[in-house]
Amino acid sequence: ERLSALANRKSYIEAAYQRDAGLRSNEPEERLQGLFLDELEQLAGAGNLQLNLKPRLIQRDGSVIRLEVEVDAEATQEVLLAFLDRLLTGPHLIELEQLRLSAAAASPHPLRANLLVTKVVVRP
Repeated sequence: ERLSALANRKSYIEAAYQRDAGLRSNEPEERLQGLFLDELEQLAGAGNLQLNLKPRLIQRDGSVIRLEVEVDAEATQEVLLAFLDRLLTGPHLIELEQLRLSAAAASPHPLRANLLVTKVVVRP
């Protein structure tokens, strides 16, 4: 009976496994950090946003790896919000630890943003 109940949930289990696949990785930590930086650049490039990325030390807690990056950008409100939307609605576990906005004086872009972004990866 338990096996048949499990078999009935097969499609749900497979979908959940696929959905969470972005959280798991066996890649070396330095490679994971490089991939995360590339991902941030791609997300910014979709909205023509220039980023200044400052990776922080990789944090480990058992099988959980936290990749922290400080991000600086100057842009319009619309461009920054579109970037944040793409960042936070992606298939990975991304945390926005800190967000500071200020007026950008003597710049063609009205807002300066400083973010602390963390991506969480789990070792299988």
